[in-house]
Amino acid sequence: MIVGTEAVVGAWINAFIVMMCCIDRFKNKFLGAGDKILMFLAANRFCFLIAGMLQELYRTLSPAIYYKYIHRGVRAILWFFISSNLWLAACLCVFYCVKIANFNHSLFIYLKLKISSTVPVLLLGSELLSLVNTFPFFSMIYIPQGDIPNATATGNITVNQIQRHTDLFKIFLYCGLGFFVVLVIFIISALLLLISLWQHARQLRDGFSGYRSPRMATHVRAVKIITYFLVTYLVNFVALMVLLMDIFSEDSALNTLCTVIVYACPSMHSVMLILTNPKFKKAFLQTLQRGSCKW
Repeated sequence: MIVGTEAVVGAWINAFIVMMCCIDRFKNKFLGAGDKILMFLAANRFCFLIAGMLQELYRTLSPAIYYKYIHRGVRAILWFFISSNLWLAACLCVFYCVKIANFNHSLFIYLKLKISSTVPVLLLGSELLSLVNTFPFFSMIYIPQGDIPNATATGNITVNQIQRHTDLFKIFLYCGLGFFVVLVIFIISALLLLISLWQHARQLRDGFSGYRSPRMATHVRAVKIITYFLVTYLVNFVALMVLLMDIFSEDSALNTLCTVIVYACPSMHSVMLILTNPKFKKAFLQTLQRGSCKW
């Protein structure tokens, strides 16, 4: 019930972001590079939450068929969306860092000039990396042990009766390595933004211009977004690894808690992206206000 509710709410939040980006595209005949990443990220999270909700529903109603025929395939699909979500979020962090931070190094200046035109390549690369990283889930990580007990389509067995072997080494190899690379990207982006923010604050102080400036506000907003996602990312990583390694029984309270965390973290980051975007925030609050008035 909790997972289903947060999946529906999260799907609605991410659908709102996609809708706002589409409205901008049709209204202005143009969509900025950052908004393209944001739209792809929100669309990916929408698909992840819908797929996760369907998985939980099918696993509950028909566990025998689920574990015998589609368990590995469903986990592979979910992992594709999770991996894609991480890489797209990393692309967004890199984009913020390159566009907002200011350094005089020639390489950084070159990246600042070219980053918008390379966004389609970054999006395609994120999807390809996620796709390659998904293949092991189909046959190499979850291996059934013995026969799955017979049951009707409605399911007369519990998940504890189903035996399967989980290759922990391959989970750490294929999942942990990808998480580590993305974590490094987040940390580097955050550090570069903090250094740029410190340099800009020092320039304002030396020039007696005060600390309130549009660039300063942009720096602070970007640092907040990346820092917030870094925290949720680490919490999400721990919960996800617990689920993937099958440490606890699937009907245990700890396993349920980890499932709630995995589905909640992406939506929480999407809310953060909405609230730190003035245009999205205004439309979002208006939508909530209209909805509350109808109720």
